[in-house]
Amino acid sequence: MAKEKERQKLAEENLHRRREKKGKLLLLTIAGALLAVQLVSIFISGQMVSFALHLILIILMHQGYAWAKYVLASLMVLSVWVGVLGLTGYLPLSMPYPAASYAILAFYAAIAAVLFFSKSVSAYMRSKRNKTKEGARA
Repeated sequence: MAKEKERQKLAEENLHRRREKKGKLLLLTIAGALLAVQLVSIFISGQMVSFALHLILIILMHQGYAWAKYVLASLMVLSVWVGVLGLTGYLPLSMPYPAASYAILAFYAAIAAVLFFSKSVSAYMRSKRNKTKEGARA
């Protein structure tokens, strides 16, 4: 009975470690790709504030702040919503490259979905936050 519980505990720990690893990879991939898109947008439309905001939120997410994840995901959903309204003509937005705009909107929607629903990202952020709390106590 004790060996069975020990085996189950080890299996849970392994699953948790794998989720943390996958979450870290997902978060780093999202961060790199999102910052690359934002960097390009600085040169195209001068969106310096947007780049700074995304950078700050990504740093806070990497430190384990869950609220930053929800703020960034909500900004992505809002961007998709406004972008779709702009592309369909409901909002008077100047979007000279519709195909590129659709691609970016799909990318933003994917980021929002991963941030809202990925257990791996949540596990990684929780582990980072716990490590930060443990370091503060020591």
